Amino acid sequence: MLMPEKLRVIDTKLRAFGLGSLADQGVKLLNRAAEDAVTESAPIFTKAITSMTITDAKNILLGGDNAATNYLQTKTQSQLFTAFQPKVKASLGKSRRR
Repeated sequence: MLMPEKLRVIDTKLRAFGLGSLADQGVKLLNRAAEDAVTESAPIFTKAITSMTITDAKNILLGGDNAATNYLQTKTQSQLFTAFQPKVKASLGKSRRR
């Protein structure tokens, strides 16, 4: 999972202060949260692909290197955020209770 920029800064600083094990725990926690949330993505991506128009497909084929990525981002980003946010919060909350 690609770590957001703000978290990368914290990760780098923790490691610089010799707290690599704490940074590793944070990365593991984020990965577990992502694993908990990823089951929500399949139907969202399926809908984006199956609702693709001929024009969408043409724009992807004739577009730049990131045309397919841009299409999927446009069609799925808000739905993925809505689906993932509660799962990630719940997963992170479980780790605090341990």
